[in-house]
Amino acid sequence: FDYPANTPLNNQSGGGGWNGVWNVQVNDETLPGYQTNAGPGSLTYGALLGQGRYATGGQAYLTAGRRLSTSDSGPFAAYVQTGQNGIGTAANGDTLWASVLLQKLQNNNDEVWFDLHNDGSIPWCTGCAQQHIAVGYFGSAYSNVGGQRRWTLRLNNNYYPTDVPIVPGTTAFAVLRIIFNPGNTAVALYLNPAGLGNDVPLSPSLAQNTGAENAIRSAGVYLGNTPGNGAVDEIRLAERYACAAPDNTIPLNLPPVAAITLTPASGSAPLQVLLDG
Repeated sequence: FDYPANTPLNNQSGGGGWNGVWNVQVNDETLPGYQTNAGPGSLTYGALLGQGRYATGGQAYLTAGRRLSTSDSGPFAAYVQTGQNGIGTAANGDTLWASVLLQKLQNNNDEVWFDLHNDGSIPWCTGCAQQHIAVGYFGSAYSNVGGQRRWTLRLNNNYYPTDVPIVPGTTAFAVLRIIFNPGNTAVALYLNPAGLGNDVPLSPSLAQNTGAENAIRSAGVYLGNTPGNGAVDEIRLAERYACAAPDNTIPLNLPPVAAITLTPASGSAPLQVLLDG
């Protein structure tokens, strides 16, 4: 979330692997609401690499989302069946790693979650989707165990609480290993793994199957009913664990940033730009 401080999340762009801007339900740009944090810095977890700021929210039970680039010629082409549009439609046993930083900031039962879902028309509309690979807190009915709030894995309409309790204001790092098998998608959740970079953890916190060929087209985020209830940061999808959970030993290829100035400041259109390097 490499955007200016205290900026509405709606209509923000940037980053790689996307096919559209962030869209908050009803194009809401209320402040405070779904926005970047007011101060500097991103959420942190050990030596995990971070960039920019983080997003915080929520607002009036609204959801945010963004369309992924899921064509058969895009950045996730290895996971997409020819002529199809959706990560996982190839169902050839390939593995995708996904990761996210989450915080539940308030001591309440408001939900906070991140969802990789199959609706490609309205990215924020997780309720329009039939398939979900999600992690977070899904309210007392699905994520409370013995009165304790737990970080939880959601696969379609099944919920699997972990043994990890939620501590308000403490960042959780969730890494998902998703294997797109024919007829079934296998998902393993590594929650707060000790190893980063090339130090791949041996055992997941949870491992379950969806029982279906899940497809992924969009990412949805819900941070609660009121501002300052939750936070999300460092969303990554990659072929390797090291790229989904990079530390400072892992070189990352990021989209280039160009700074263009004119000398003199006046001129005529069209302006020709030559890229060198």
